Amino acid sequence: MPNSEELLGYIAFRRDEKNNVGFAVKSNRDELEKWKSKASGSPSLRSIEPTSDKSIGDSKECPVTSLPERAKKLLDRFRKAMTSVHNLIGFTSVVRPLLARVFIEQAILPHVEKNLTLVEKDVIHCIYSFTRSQFVETRKLLMRFRETRAGYDTIPSATLLSLVATFDSYFSEIVRLFLAIHPERYTGSEQTMSLKEIFSMNSIEDVIDHVIDHEINDLMRGSHAEQVQFIESHLGVKIIDHYERWPDFVEIFERRNLVAHENLVVNRTYVERCLEAKCKGVNLGDIGATLTLSRKYLHNSVDILSEFGILLIFALWRKHIAGGDESAFKEINDVCYDLIEVKRPRLANRLLDFALHKQKRGCSDLILRMMIVNLANSCKKMSDDDRCQKVLASTDWSASKDNFQICIASLRGDIDTVVALMPSAAASNAISAAEFREWPVLDWVRDDPKVNEAFEKVYGEPMRSGIPEALTDTKPEANQDSEVENEGLSPALDDVTRH
Repeated sequence: MPNSEELLGYIAFRRDEKNNVGFAVKSNRDELEKWKSKASGSPSLRSIEPTSDKSIGDSKECPVTSLPERAKKLLDRFRKAMTSVHNLIGFTSVVRPLLARVFIEQAILPHVEKNLTLVEKDVIHCIYSFTRSQFVETRKLLMRFRETRAGYDTIPSATLLSLVATFDSYFSEIVRLFLAIHPERYTGSEQTMSLKEIFSMNSIEDVIDHVIDHEINDLMRGSHAEQVQFIESHLGVKIIDHYERWPDFVEIFERRNLVAHENLVVNRTYVERCLEAKCKGVNLGDIGATLTLSRKYLHNSVDILSEFGILLIFALWRKHIAGGDESAFKEINDVCYDLIEVKRPRLANRLLDFALHKQKRGCSDLILRMMIVNLANSCKKMSDDDRCQKVLASTDWSASKDNFQICIASLRGDIDTVVALMPSAAASNAISAAEFREWPVLDWVRDDPKVNEAFEKVYGEPMRSGIPEALTDTKPEANQDSEVENEGLSPALDDVTRH
């Protein structure tokens, strides 16, 4: 259990000559001094990430050499790269109408008020007249506004293109990692190499890397269905017939092709490939129609591609890394904890349901119980309390320690049990004050007056720190699953919902 009083790092702020403020989070003073010594510049969002080779909280640098560690790092980078797009979607949905309003209020309206003739004004409307000569400058402003707005309207298309490109980059990295685990499969390769190429290499490993590079390059030129078929045949995992969102997976890439080549106008290729993948709601009558890219569609696309990639790494990890079951289950649980924390419970729910119920379990009882708690919490976060309680009822918690008991009580809304267990949980360091504030499973009781009173009495400090909420996408469009996208720093590792 981490020491809640241990110094973890530093946060520093810097204001430049333009009054812009940047900040950095560093694990030690040496790194902080390096940051301070750099020339001032515009604040960067990257400054919230530690720039040293080791993460905050690590006691020493650990080179990534073992296969489980390489798989873990790849899974972590993939998850963050993909789900961070949720923040981009949320941010642009807020900024697009804001920028249009600013242009109108700070450019068009002042020009009209100054140069045109007011003919009518009431509480709601202002009407101005203009002559042909007056309209010359006004027309230029209106054209700039139309061009600017047209630029804003390309953001959803650019987002989908970027999302697919990010997925493809990591997909090739995933395939490369697991192909390299079995170099013996290349001993019978018929690929030809020139003597010049062979002599330029230092070892047989370099030769194999060269062969894999060619294989990956050829693979990535094919369709995504062909790429998945390659994985099924060469890495021995079943995907197409076992992934229930396969039709949606295929449709995302076909819609991406429409964005890139057809300005979202449906063509025969899109329809035929979607029908082959058994996509619902697609037919030949759609040819010539123009599709849209709503925020709901983009959010769902991020979740579907994230789910596919995470489960692909999980399945390949279990099959190809010897003794990897425990570490694979532990890592997928940690990923799901993070997803719940950044308010993506639906994706976490799908991943946990697959890991727990759609294949043979291969982890310790401790990891299993963590996953069950996270699954139940994801159900509750999705407003499905009935399923949450069924998930909890599937396991006997009577002999569990205080940390689990408090989590179960929170999910059941049992305030009295949470309050009663808090002193012993704190005394045994089963749950620290920071963890009580952080664990998403305790969101259900953290605002209760009784819990707040008990917390301050037990831990000797108030529950709330007064930190303001971050800017989020607060106005989801109609009928959208309104999961708030808010990526934050990961909490301290714990032994209830993550290891």
